[in-house]
Amino acid sequence: MIISHSKKFIFIHIPKCAGTSVRRSIEDYFCENNMERDLISFRNYHWGKNNDRNVDLAWKIKHKKLTEKQIVFYKKFNQHSPYKCIESAFKKENINLDDYFKFSFFRNPWERRVSQYFFGKQQAKKNRPFFLRNKYYQESFKNFALSPPPLHQYESIVNSRGKIGVDFIGRFDNLQEDFDYVCERIEIPKMELSHRNKTDHEHYMEYYDDELMNSFALEYADDIEVFNRLPIKRRENPACGSQ
Repeated sequence: MIISHSKKFIFIHIPKCAGTSVRRSIEDYFCENNMERDLISFRNYHWGKNNDRNVDLAWKIKHKKLTEKQIVFYKKFNQHSPYKCIESAFKKENINLDDYFKFSFFRNPWERRVSQYFFGKQQAKKNRPFFLRNKYYQESFKNFALSPPPLHQYESIVNSRGKIGVDFIGRFDNLQEDFDYVCERIEIPKMELSHRNKTDHEHYMEYYDDELMNSFALEYADDIEVFNRLPIKRRENPACGSQ
């Protein structure tokens, strides 16, 4: 997740939806332009010796770039904090969330689950503890596909009333064009996204049989409904916005 107060935007990072590519591109721009004081970028730090989950926040605390009140506020968030977490924290601090452009990126749910599986297996081979502890990465894709995820995509973007809270949802399969639009909205130069954390696998439909397709459709009905409502070419999505 990224919060920028001067540019008035919030990026909600849904795992395996090109969030790392988007986050790093925005981070790099702000750092290159000496605007890092304005940008709070949340990046989990699972695998290094440093136990702090948030590299950027840790840097700001070390160099006294934040007040004690700000530290308490920002420690409520992590890399994949959902909209409800932001909504609650902003409300307690009397910050008007409607003043911020909130955006995220969504992915075909079937394709995303395949990507998650192979990414996890890839990381487990590198002895990453989080992925080694998750038994589903050691099992078949079918078992993994129906295992409980930490959050569905839908759950990351809804508010406390169960309505979509973000102002814009970009599509993974329309990534560059939608990211260009985000750059326009937050008033930074357009930039080409790199593909980070890429996984190697066959076309996602190769991993689903009819039984799994039907079971998956029931389990991920909300994600599928949102994804199917997102047109490939558009600007503002009429289904999005605080409600």
